[in-house]
Amino acid sequence: MTAGEALATTAAMCSRGEQCESDMRALMRRRGVSDAIADAVIAQLREQGFIDDERYVRAFVHDRMAYNGWGVRKVRQQLRLKHFDSELIDRVLDEAVDRQNYRMALADLLRRRYRETAGREPRRRREAAIRTAMSRGYEPDIVFELANELFDGSEDDYDACDDEFVDDNTAMD
Repeated sequence: MTAGEALATTAAMCSRGEQCESDMRALMRRRGVSDAIADAVIAQLREQGFIDDERYVRAFVHDRMAYNGWGVRKVRQQLRLKHFDSELIDRVLDEAVDRQNYRMALADLLRRRYRETAGREPRRRREAAIRTAMSRGYEPDIVFELANELFDGSEDDYDACDDEFVDDNTAMD
């Protein structure tokens, strides 16, 4: 692939959606583009505004948290794997994450998973909810704090959590 073809291909991809440098480099590497040409193409993409690290990180944070239900830890890890600067990641996360909405989303996830495991003993339902939240990248301290608030161990409170979940969803309809 020539430099012109590499630029045209990557610019077209960037036009369709946010792309980052590491993804564009990986694409060019798969297509046999030399590192020297890839460096030149990346420089042109940046100069022309096709690649912007902060814009990409903001879009990534928004999309993964809003649409995929990811927590901060998972988002941060995935961005680090794409070689973004930790300071940029932390700054964007601090600006983008509304802690109250974040806790509400986590509580909804815990309730939903708890309800999905109906029929199991309460302790197993609580554990399943916690594992789900942890696998989505929510911070352990917040997960356990909310789980303890929602599921304090008494059978009546577990049933109340089910009722609260149903009531919350009914109120939204």
